[in-house]
Amino acid sequence: MPDIEDGKVRSELLLQHKAFIGECHIFDGSSLLLPHKLLLPKTELVSLLKNQVVKLTIEFISELSPNSPDCLRYYNILFRRILKQMNLKQVGRNYYNKQEATEFFDHKLVIWPGYVTSILEYETSITLCADVNHKLLRMQTAYDLITGLRDPQTRKEDVEQVSKELIGSIVFTLYNNKTYRVDAINWEDNPRTKFKKSGGAEITFVDYYREQYNTEVTDLTQPLLISKGKWKKSQQDTPHKPIMLVPELCYLTGLSDKMRKDYRVMRDLALHMRLDPERRQHELRKLMNTIQTNREVQRELQLWDLKFDTNFVSFSGRILKEVRIFQGRRAFDSHPQFADWSRETRSGPLLNVKSLDHWLILYPTRNYGAASSLVQSLRKVTPTMGTAMREAKIFYLFIHTDADRERQRHRQREKQAPCREHDVGLDPGSPGSHPGLQAVLNRYTTGAAPTLFFFFLQRFYLFMKETGETEAGSMQGARCRTPGSCPGPKAGAKPLSHSGVPLTAASCLTL
Repeated sequence: MPDIEDGKVRSELLLQHKAFIGECHIFDGSSLLLPHKLLLPKTELVSLLKNQVVKLTIEFISELSPNSPDCLRYYNILFRRILKQMNLKQVGRNYYNKQEATEFFDHKLVIWPGYVTSILEYETSITLCADVNHKLLRMQTAYDLITGLRDPQTRKEDVEQVSKELIGSIVFTLYNNKTYRVDAINWEDNPRTKFKKSGGAEITFVDYYREQYNTEVTDLTQPLLISKGKWKKSQQDTPHKPIMLVPELCYLTGLSDKMRKDYRVMRDLALHMRLDPERRQHELRKLMNTIQTNREVQRELQLWDLKFDTNFVSFSGRILKEVRIFQGRRAFDSHPQFADWSRETRSGPLLNVKSLDHWLILYPTRNYGAASSLVQSLRKVTPTMGTAMREAKIFYLFIHTDADRERQRHRQREKQAPCREHDVGLDPGSPGSHPGLQAVLNRYTTGAAPTLFFFFLQRFYLFMKETGETEAGSMQGARCRTPGSCPGPKAGAKPLSHSGVPLTAASCLTL
């Protein structure tokens, strides 16, 4: 049998020899940490996988001291095991408490409270950094959304509107606590369609969910959702079959545009998700109290001779004095508690102002409303900033994504008519990979026609072109926060003590 790469399968094969390696062990899929040495430096064991013999080889590599940097990886694996013992559910990299979920029946939303944790070495000691996190789910499934867009007379779904609402969204499946990105919709197949399992046997989606998860699928005519899945970097070059999902079992996540505009929804969510320092500390202290009082957790820690300090790490902070801001002929004071003066700066002219005479906006067809809203907002703020702005030329881009291709194919099937040709066509690559479009504009604006442009990726694409002078400060630009630009959450630190590690805790602060 070839080498087995799946970490979960490796763990199952190793657990068949739990009596030999002992109950106290940490295995990350490739390396095994034990509190004691085995009798032989190289041990060979035999396990069974689907009636096939698999040989396991355990070889001694090195002995780690308690404060070794390599131990940090094992400490984090051990702490994730502790969170599972506390009945917390893993979603992505974080863990959430489903039993303490808050339900908003008026808004059809559910909030799972959870934690972000990391054990690292800070200055002279090993410290647990933790922060409160929340998982926002809707009580609405993808199937509910599809049936809600169904024509009451013809009983047929609005394929274009369903694709617009679902493709690109993130769905959550309760049967395995995983999230998936919807990349396309398969209108040809349904839950009665058969697929091949890993063993080669064919089974329908209905029977698969009944046998695997004890879950029944009621509507056997609903379409299937297609997700390309998330793979590790080492597996991205290997071709993978798409993941097929049943809409009835997929819950929507996040907020819709309609919910974001609802003041009552945002107010109720803010009361539960925006925690002040006192409530944040209270939640973290509750986590530590559960760790200290849970017998199973304490037994696990005692096997490794580990314990957590009962107190938080405390350190002295510095409060900046109130400063006076000068902008042109105006002067105003900043609030020392909030350190925010953006509202005051918007109400006055800039120091160096350039007029915006010749410019254009390019946007995808579906974001016409967002582009129009941007122009209206600019008309309101540019006079107070002292910027003269003329009318912009507005063009739309037809971007060939999987969703657009799916709608085109469906129109061809329904109407038997050729798809409409657009003047401008760009293909950004795989779904969600915006750099393809940005690269096209970058090459044009930095090569053939050097221009000043702003590029927005979150809600819509914006391309602004100005002829003449393009000095900085000609207009207020947008601040873009890219993934990884923030160092992480504000952390509540708890020291992790070991018999061989100093008890003095280091401070952990992220801004």
